[in-house]
Order: sequence, then structure tokens, then C-alpha cells
Amino acid sequence: MTNKDILEQYTAVLAECRTLEKELSGLRDKGLEYVTDAVSGCPDYPPYGVRSIQIAGIAQDPKIKRRVNQLEELLDAQRIRAIDVRIKAEKIIFNAWDATIRTALRYKYIKGMEWQEVADRMTEESDGKIYTEASIKMRCKRYLEKS
Repeated sequence: MTNKDILEQYTAVLAECRTLEKELSGLRDKGLEYVTDAVSGCPDYPPYGVRSIQIAGIAQDPKIKRRVNQLEELLDAQRIRAIDVRIKAEKIIFNAWDATIRTALRYKYIKGMEWQEVADRMTEESDGKIYTEASIKMRCKRYLEKS
């Protein structure tokens, strides 16, 4: 796997996390119903005696609840994967010899910006230097091909 593949993998893993989160948010509110039941209990004080106590609450359909639990486990695993890939991506960026390349790679692959947004942001933050989408993209491409 090349350095570029690792950097691109990070944004892909984050996109998968967002997809799972959307699916989960849609399921968490489905299949809910108000349920009631009764339990028997005896007080700790006199007069002792078994009494019926009404309880009520919101319960989710068991099939939907199982699916929610499965998706939550997948999302947890995906978040761990994202952290692992993020560490690898940060190492690749850290090893770049040029601060401009490091900044551009961080904006593109860690923050998920488009190349034009990267160039605009870097131009805004520079001391009068103008960055174009093509120039930033080419510098990063050359770095990734060499690394």
C-alpha cells in the first residue's frame, strides 16, 4: 500500500463511519412502543404484605434493538480502524520535508478538503503568496510519488 493509498484510506474510513452513524440514527427511534407491566413487592416496613406495583416505559422491538447493537459494534470497530489509519497518515505527513506540503496534505487528507479549498485556505494564510489548485496538487503528487 502506497502512502497515497493510506492517506486516501483515512477519508474513506471516516466516510464509512458517517454512513454507519446515519443508519444508526435512523434506527434508534424506530420500533419504539410504550409498554406497561406489573411486579410484586413487599415493603421494608409494616404492614408487610405483597403488593402489585405498576411499571411502564419505552421498549424497542427486539429485532431492531439487535440491529442497533450490531451497528454500534461495527461503528466502534470502524472508529478504532480510523484511529489506526489516522496515525499512519499523520506519520506520512510528518515526514514531508516541506511545510507547504505538510499543510496541504493535512487539509486534503485529514480535514477532507477539496484541492481548490486547500489552495484557497493556504493563500489566505500566507504572507502574500498565491497558491493554485494545480500547483498544490502537483507538489503533493510529486512528494507522494517519491515517498
